[in-house]
Order: sequence, then structure tokens, then C-alpha cells
Amino acid sequence: MAGIISSCSMPLGSVTSLFWNPRNRILAFLIAFGGGALLAALVIDLVGSATEKGHLVELVVGSIIGSLFFTFVNRIVNNSGGFLRKPSTTLVHMTQKETQRFQQRIARLRRINLFRNLSVPERQALANFLLVSRYPKGATVYSQEDPSESLYIIEKGQVELLDPQAELRPFTLLKVNDTFGQLAFITGSPHQMLAVTTRETQLDILPRPDFEQLLQTSPRLIQATEQLLQSENIANYLQQRHHLTLSQVKDWISLAINSLRQERIIPPAIQVDNHSEGFLNLARQIRRFPVFKSLPETDLREIADRLVYRYLEDGYAFFQPQELSDRLYIIDRGDYFN
Repeated sequence: MAGIISSCSMPLGSVTSLFWNPRNRILAFLIAFGGGALLAALVIDLVGSATEKGHLVELVVGSIIGSLFFTFVNRIVNNSGGFLRKPSTTLVHMTQKETQRFQQRIARLRRINLFRNLSVPERQALANFLLVSRYPKGATVYSQEDPSESLYIIEKGQVELLDPQAELRPFTLLKVNDTFGQLAFITGSPHQMLAVTTRETQLDILPRPDFEQLLQTSPRLIQATEQLLQSENIANYLQQRHHLTLSQVKDWISLAINSLRQERIIPPAIQVDNHSEGFLNLARQIRRFPVFKSLPETDLREIADRLVYRYLEDGYAFFQPQELSDRLYIIDRGDYFN
């Protein structure tokens, strides 16, 4: 019977296509209907035959084993690159992988005390803000005195935190799921450590503007941030790393809490000297980097706000041969030898 239906439907479908071109939605319905009809006919034929011969147990066991085997092999093939064999499997595989990575990001956020008490929708919103950045071995994530604009979470690899001012160069080795840069991130102060990757590393990065955006709508995050501001870690960090007095630390914490409650923002504890006005006056005169000449004033101000202005002593080495380039240097005064 199934063969008769197929034989009749094929020429009928061919003739119909000569004068009717259905839309994609109708075409998808017809394909699904035809496939379902053929599958139903096949199943009825196999199940009916097995039932008549008393092989129902074998049919059930074989169907379960075959389904599990197909699922297992299909997953192996997909993970080995076989998901590219057709658009549907590619879409399903990529969607599953992205969903898995997203859930892992949410789990990593839950490990951080600052985000532990957030609701599930709030952690999901925070996970959507995370940027993914990949670094080769030996790359510098940030240097001492760099402005703190992000919070970092290790997804893969390792990061070494070095203290450039210490004589013995003590270090802290961070691994997967560890977070770093949090104290500088919360206080808005320049980094006092050097963060370097010790192997190929992938980081989840939370930019400060996105964190402040969630502060506007999350009472739980405001409460957790306020508790962190009042912790000993913040006070010790500002005193030991930035050499603020206890009185200065108390004044800033009081200011930060009031600003957090009223305006939903945290003022920086240490102002970074970016010498923005001086840069704006010279930006269009920099001959060796003429791209500044064509930028509008708003873009130049965005760049100026991210500059780090430093006074360096004679003999300072900006970079070493074969070192990865991660910044642009502009000389305001003085000279250098290349």
C-alpha cells in the first residue's frame, strides 16, 4: 500500500510543481507531512510483522539500543567536525555549544561573592555582558598603572600576577574559574600588578559600563557592592597599594557608598592622570600617526579619556624585542632611542 501511495504521489507532485510554486512555510509543511507518512507506513509494517511473529521484546530492545548507538555516534561525529555536513546539524551543534558556554559563564559568575546573591535573570543579564578575549602565551593582560576598566574571569589557561615593585618578583598563579582585577575594578584605581598569561588563555571580561548599567536596576548588586566597599580588603588595598591614609580611605568609602545609593555609580578612589587636554591640543599634529587628523572631536575625547600619562626616568625600556605589542606610545616631552 505504501508503495502504491509513493508511486502515485511522485508524478502528481511533479505535475503540480509546473503551475504552483508554494511558499517556504507551505513547502516545509508538505515535506514534513510526506516524511511523516512514509515513516508511519514503515513503522507500521515493521511493528506489525514483529508482533505477528512474537518478537515484540526484541523490537523494543533493538529500538532502544539502536537509538542510543545512533545518538552516541552522532555526537562523536559532530564533535569531530562532522556537524558541518549540513546546515541543520551545524545550526543545532553551534546552538548547543553556545548554550553550554553561556551556562558555564553563569556558573562562573556565581562563584564570585559579588554576584553570588543575584537572581537568575540578573546573572543571565550579566553573562550577556561578558566579552570573550583570547591571549597567546606570554601576553600582557594589563600592566602596572593601567586604568582598571574591566573585571577578568579565566575560562581557559593560566594567568600570573606579578608585583613589579617587589625585589624577589613574587607572583600568584591563577587558573580556570579564578577572578582577578576585582579590587582595582571596584575602586576605579589603576592596576598595581602585572597580569601575564603563562599559556594560551581565554578570558571572560566584564566592562565597567555594563556593570554600572546593571547597578541601575539591581538592588541585590547594590547591596553586595556596598558590603564589598566596607570590607577590610578594600581598605587594605587602598592603603597598601596606593598609599592612602586611613582617613582618606574612610572619606572615599563614605563618598562611594552615598554615590552608590543615590546615583548608582562608584567614583574612582584614585584619579588617573590622562592629560587629556594636552593630547587634544597635539592630536592633529602627530605626524607619525596621521589617523588622529581625520577623527571627529568626540572620538578624540574618547581616546583622550583612556590615555595613561606617565613621567619616566632616563633609561626606561618601553618594550623588548619580540614582545607582543599591546599599546601605542606618544611622546609629550623628551626623546627616545629606537
